[in-house]
Amino acid sequence: MKTKLFFILSLLCALHASAQTVFRPVSSVEDFKKQQRNASSSINSLKSHFTQTKYLEILNEKVVSEGMFFYKKDHKICMDYLTPSNYQVIINKDKIKIISGEKVNVYAVGENKMIAQMNLLMTACMTGNLNALSPDYKLTFSESDTQYRIIILPIAVKKSYIKSMEVLLDKKDFSVQQIRMIESSSNDSTTYAFSDKKKNVPIADDKFNI
Repeated sequence: MKTKLFFILSLLCALHASAQTVFRPVSSVEDFKKQQRNASSSINSLKSHFTQTKYLEILNEKVVSEGMFFYKKDHKICMDYLTPSNYQVIINKDKIKIISGEKVNVYAVGENKMIAQMNLLMTACMTGNLNALSPDYKLTFSESDTQYRIIILPIAVKKSYIKSMEVLLDKKDFSVQQIRMIESSSNDSTTYAFSDKKKNVPIADDKFNI
């Protein structure tokens, strides 16, 4: 009986391991960067659904939000949170607007180090301009059969809001599938998963008004 149980458990572990995505180093980092830049340069706008999962270590719980993500060239990002509550974050070049109910706050991106760092990282991933992160970050690149993975680590961790960032790209078109960030002050993490992506669709400029 114990032998059968051990065999079943071993089989389940093997199946779980085989189901995990295996990444290997990319053959040429420069070729990868070039292909990503070329793919990103062809994207003038992007609209997609997103799911944000925030893990709070102190509470040992996950908070899940969903909404729509909008991107337009020249550093314009809008995140419309639809569930569990309405909330909007707009980044337009060097300014950010946060709308929560009737409360509206506008900041210069540089006023808040956390916002400035997150804006830099997300914009670099969306535009393919990873060179903008040097020399403050260490980047490693790997690939599976269907995805590329970028691990971004700040050189000065103590001065950084982000401890690490993992970006998964669809290998077919280099579009961002998932972004996962871990905070330096704790092991709290935030994961953004993007789906139903529509590239180069019309998006009104007033979507990004600040």
